[in-house]
Amino acid sequence: IIRNGDYPRDGTNMNVTVILSELSDVEKVRNYYNASTDLVPVIKQRQQEVASKLKSIDDLGKDIPTLL
Repeated sequence: IIRNGDYPRDGTNMNVTVILSELSDVEKVRNYYNASTDLVPVIKQRQQEVASKLKSIDDLGKDIPTLL
């Protein structure tokens, strides 16, 4: 806890967590990064497909009168 020297505490404390490690290269983490970069185009394609389906559903319902 880092404080500005006053006591009792007045709620302006900041918690800081510092993790020190000598691990510079972890294969499992590297594999996660590689897999995530491969998934970006797939996710974008799926988003485009969903948007297209929603637009077609919206177009089908445009001639239906509203009850409001």
